[in-house]
Amino acid sequence: METNTVLNMSETGRRPSLSALISTDRKINALKEILRYDFAPRNMSDASSLKNINYVPSPMRAKVIELKGLSAQYNNGLITLDMYNTKLDRMLEYVALNGEIFQKAS
Repeated sequence: METNTVLNMSETGRRPSLSALISTDRKINALKEILRYDFAPRNMSDASSLKNINYVPSPMRAKVIELKGLSAQYNNGLITLDMYNTKLDRMLEYVALNGEIFQKAS
């Protein structure tokens, strides 16, 4: 979540609780790790050890796109923090139920 979003919410009097913000941040970080959101080699030796650095399974790619869209909706004020958290919970549940597809990056 961007700082501007929090500031804009404070200006309008809709201040989210700190626990809700922390919970949201943890969910986003968990999804990013599971979905390999920022998947890229750190250096050339890492890159050479990967069979195909551009390969990301289709369901994973779809969830990354969904997460980016969801984040954009929240950051643009189109959905509330409660709705954002609910949708993040659903994504985490889906990932948990389909664990064979979504294995955490090592």
